[in-house]
Amino acid sequence: MNVQAENWVSTLSARAIVAALLALLLAACAGTGGEGRTHGTIDATATAPAPAGRAVRVVAEDGRTDSTLGPIIARGLRDRGMTVADDGTLRLAYRLGFGPGDPPERPGVSVGGVIGSSGTRDLGIGIGLPLLNWFGPRETRFTLAVILKRDDDDGVLWQGWITGATRDEDAGRAARATASLLLGYLGDTVRGWRFNLP
Repeated sequence: MNVQAENWVSTLSARAIVAALLALLLAACAGTGGEGRTHGTIDATATAPAPAGRAVRVVAEDGRTDSTLGPIIARGLRDRGMTVADDGTLRLAYRLGFGPGDPPERPGVSVGGVIGSSGTRDLGIGIGLPLLNWFGPRETRFTLAVILKRDDDDGVLWQGWITGATRDEDAGRAARATASLLLGYLGDTVRGWRFNLP
């Protein structure tokens, strides 16, 4: 093969590599298009029906009051037709926890050369693709768990939890906004119901 032909083949190979990388990048971006800014799953287990006519007391799991999430949960209970009172004989305890998202990884690029069977030197390029995570917004993971119990015997009536992630800069606000979704399943059993919020 003459020099001109070798240059032509090298140019075609380089263009093919670039085209393949662009196609891969576009496909990956399209694959993430279905996820909302805040997304996750809801699970819930109903153990026994809530006794009719009994008020619910809303508390943080560690016993402290919460000036932000507590009222959101209380409002969600009222929307479900329940009475919320400080002296309620049913107790709904909640816990909201946060964890870091996957740290953005820098793309790994490796270049290697081998002697092919034809005696020509072949060049290989490998690109590791957490590349998209490097450019994309970082997510914060969160878990919201609630449990409804009777005060007299500590019997569990219902419990539910959300495992989610958000790209919102105010992760707390985004996570609290999912409380109404979770309380929508109060008294029901559900497994792995996925949600996406803009």
